[in-house]
Amino acid sequence: MKNDRFEDLKFLVKEVYGFRNIDENTCLNDGRTISEDNDVFINELKSRFNIDMQGFKYYDYFDEDEFVLLNIFRLLMRRIKLLKNNKKRLTVGHIHKVIQQGKWFDPVS
Repeated sequence: MKNDRFEDLKFLVKEVYGFRNIDENTCLNDGRTISEDNDVFINELKSRFNIDMQGFKYYDYFDEDEFVLLNIFRLLMRRIKLLKNNKKRLTVGHIHKVIQQGKWFDPVS
């Protein structure tokens, strides 16, 4: 069910990542982001929605924080399909369910 919290989440995704046309299937870690944005998103998610992210394993979903130019290189390589993203999918729909529960849980595969 979509509600104000879903709209707030969509606003956060747009604000941090600049995505357009955000829906439940929008994948936040499909290779279009850099680690600095991912860090901001997770921190904002915790604070704005009061989420307990204790069980969240950052590196299961996002690349290791490295030099920003290396992240940009990876981003470009993924866009032209020369580098595969082998991370677990993290969708807006799943994040919305986490917000509803108030605590992180892994998506069902």
